[in-house]
Amino acid sequence: MRLVTGDTRYVDLDQPLVNAESAAYDLSFRAGFAQPTLRFKSADVAVGKSPTVTPDECAQEIQLSPVDAEVEVSQDLVLCAVTNGLGAVNEPARTKMARIVVNSVSKDNAVNLTVTTWEIPR
Repeated sequence: MRLVTGDTRYVDLDQPLVNAESAAYDLSFRAGFAQPTLRFKSADVAVGKSPTVTPDECAQEIQLSPVDAEVEVSQDLVLCAVTNGLGAVNEPARTKMARIVVNSVSKDNAVNLTVTTWEIPR
């Protein structure tokens, strides 16, 4: 994702979809004047231990070491988050665990992410 300083882009991790509608998004990406940030709608966010962190490890980190809903993006940062569960039309609502790995951050606010999601068993 690449934005002009001050712009915001909304991301739905359930579908997945960039430029999501305001009701469905899970996080927003903001190109700040210093460092780009990710701001999550949910408070269920934590820093993951590695790019291979499992859903169970993510859940444990969220319970034991949650972080603020707004996180400055840096290369190799790993985040765990619970989605809002609002998927595509005609898809049942189901929350998911998401692992977000920041692969790179360039000087022009381009951020390369890898996102993996798992359905949370009911």
